[in-house]
Amino acid sequence: MESRGDITLSGATLSTPGYEKTFGDSVDAVTISAGGGTINLLSKTGNLRADAASKLIVDSGTGTAGTLNLLAGSGAITLDAMLNPGVQGSRESSIAFDSGQSGFDLGGFVTRYGRLFGGDVAVRSGAGDLALAAGQVLKAKSVSLTADGGAIAIGGTIDTSGMSIAGMTADAARNAAVDGGDIALWGRTGVTLAATAKLDTHTSGYADTDSRVASAGDVTIGIASPDAAITIANGAVMDV
Repeated sequence: MESRGDITLSGATLSTPGYEKTFGDSVDAVTISAGGGTINLLSKTGNLRADAASKLIVDSGTGTAGTLNLLAGSGAITLDAMLNPGVQGSRESSIAFDSGQSGFDLGGFVTRYGRLFGGDVAVRSGAGDLALAAGQVLKAKSVSLTADGGAIAIGGTIDTSGMSIAGMTADAARNAAVDGGDIALWGRTGVTLAATAKLDTHTSGYADTDSRVASAGDVTIGIASPDAAITIANGAVMDV
């Protein structure tokens, strides 16, 4: 969905969930699944609003999870909608949130939806700070946080490490995401890693008999203002 002006969802449901269907009989059944799709909401010059009565669904818990793109690079985003309601366990939906004027409650998002959005997480906020408190864990394939209207403060853990294949079957290990993902932190007025912070992009690698080479992810930290600072407290950990 694309608009030059505002996009408003009021009591609406947008859904691109995964799908599963079993063919055949009980003796010779074959189950086929399709992953979740992508929801794109793009306001080129206006605002984007999804109220609390709305639902945005890119994952039903079946097949691979999908992607939610909320884009208002020149405006504000108000995201009160329920995301992937009813889905259980840890999933790997991806989200891109790009707002030129509004903030993003990173800690609240991790508390409420962190276990569902373990894919690629990219957030750009145009107002306020992006903060992850001590004890909070954001586990994803990759993480990019940009605070264009404030600073980034990390007290918890951002984990994009590769999967360990220890104890996996040969088939499971063959398809495992062993490489670590990238972490990028950009704060206009500063980036702070508290003593409790951990950025983890490491990989345990493949088995000794596997010729493939695993790679850890990169950590990038940047600031935009000449008066800003990158502060890394004693005790903060970057495991690459």
